[in-house]
Amino acid sequence: MAWLSEVDRAYIAGIIDSEGSIGISRDYRPQRGQRSAFHRSRMRITNTSKELIDYLEDRMDGQGMYHINTRNSRAANRRTTYEIEIGDRLTVKLLKEVLPYLIIKRRHALNVLAFKETFSGFGRGNHIPAEIIQRREDYYLAQKELNKRGAGVLA
Repeated sequence: MAWLSEVDRAYIAGIIDSEGSIGISRDYRPQRGQRSAFHRSRMRITNTSKELIDYLEDRMDGQGMYHINTRNSRAANRRTTYEIEIGDRLTVKLLKEVLPYLIIKRRHALNVLAFKETFSGFGRGNHIPAEIIQRREDYYLAQKELNKRGAGVLA
């Protein structure tokens, strides 16, 4: 169910395309005496405009987990930056809302949404088959490639 207006969806997609980072992170956790990979989606939007971050926070409020960071620059010629870091579930929810409007980060979003489909049917404590873990790792590596600096736009 959509919670954003049509204008908000288009505007936020533009913000994500220009100022956003869509990713998949990988951590390792001990599980049954072994180190097990744990993957999750994430999104960050960073800007020097507090007004922009406040606008995003207003739209995210009550929809899921997010965190606002403020980074004061030590350099005199640099401005303070603000970042909204969006949690795993809200990332997916937001990407589904803005997907029709994404251009630059569309492939990033599609990869994350496909990655999240590998989580259906597995509750906490359930054994996850090795092929599912490998698929998650493949999505993680694909996202790393999409986010590689200086690589240019992928075809």
